[in-house]
Amino acid sequence: MVNIPELMAGLVLDGMGAWILKRKRWRRDKEARARAWECAVRTRLAELRRGRFLRATDAAAAGVAIEEGEAVYGIFVCERCVPKTVTRNVLRCGAGDLDVHRVTDVIVENKGLGLLVVTDRRALFHQPRKGTMWSKEWGSVSHWNVVEDQIEIEPAEGDTQLFDISMSRCLGAGFVDGDIRCVRFMLQKAAESAR
Repeated sequence: MVNIPELMAGLVLDGMGAWILKRKRWRRDKEARARAWECAVRTRLAELRRGRFLRATDAAAAGVAIEEGEAVYGIFVCERCVPKTVTRNVLRCGAGDLDVHRVTDVIVENKGLGLLVVTDRRALFHQPRKGTMWSKEWGSVSHWNVVEDQIEIEPAEGDTQLFDISMSRCLGAGFVDGDIRCVRFMLQKAAESAR
């Protein structure tokens, strides 16, 4: 005769044991990916310090038209976002009256996934099958910054552009140029060469 409580306890213990083993394997894999990423970042930074940036043919292979003599410093997979002010009406009720007040909020509007190409002359955002959606010469950029997996480019005229590069880590060590340390180095060199 089968003892149902013992059978259930055995199944629960077997399930927990399998879950614990799977979790350990998942942690080992996660740690291995993190080590591979850090190793790839160190290797790429050493290459960048020696001046081994991308070639114009790399940008052309991605479908981006590069002008003759233009040097490519970086190509980043990213999402382009633009801060946008939204106005909404808020009804307020007080002492039997209804008042309408306008309230403005600043939201970030996603403009799509694509490639941010940084050259010695400009930064441009290109979406496959849609073409270049945004481009600014370095001379018309008043400020740029790299913060928490985002590139912020503030032109002298127009809206500030935000480029979210966090997905590079999800794509693996082959997209290590999207690491914040590599991005900062490439943007610095591109801005210096544009002067």
